[in-house]
Amino acid sequence: MPVDQKIKVQCPHCKVILAVPRTLEGQDIVCPKCKKGSSFAECKRLYDDTMASVNRTVLSSGVIDRPGFLRDMYSGQSYMLQEGENIIGRMTYREPPKATVPIVTGDMGFSRAHLIIRVVKAPDGYYHAFAYNASNMNPTMINGVRLEAEDQIGLKDGDIIQASSTYLQYIKLAPQV
Repeated sequence: MPVDQKIKVQCPHCKVILAVPRTLEGQDIVCPKCKKGSSFAECKRLYDDTMASVNRTVLSSGVIDRPGFLRDMYSGQSYMLQEGENIIGRMTYREPPKATVPIVTGDMGFSRAHLIIRVVKAPDGYYHAFAYNASNMNPTMINGVRLEAEDQIGLKDGDIIQASSTYLQYIKLAPQV
């Protein structure tokens, strides 16, 4: 792997996005903006070209599990999910996005922070995803069922998320041996 390859992470203190050399993985880093130190693991990792192979966990059985991703059913574009809270929303260009997973769409009914998918790692090492509303007025449907404000729905492979006229499919990557 080239030493100049970088990973995009978010500082847990000031939320600035940093491009950190891969050689610093597993080490403590200091944010150049807020000057606070953090372990690399504390920083929220953002999508990069190698995220599918990096954001994973090796189980004691030797199986590798990964959080999964969303696929835009119109464009085919894929958006990787990470462990923790993933705010799904419309990509904006005039202002910083509210979403941590910004979806490229012209659908103005798709809010800038439309829904949240929380990815958690269970004690057995497998990832599970749960969807809930991000306090917006526009409805979200999971497999045709409206997601109400207080609902939290567990996602499974192939589930269809409709946000306005944008359709996303949740893909749970099969564990690898």
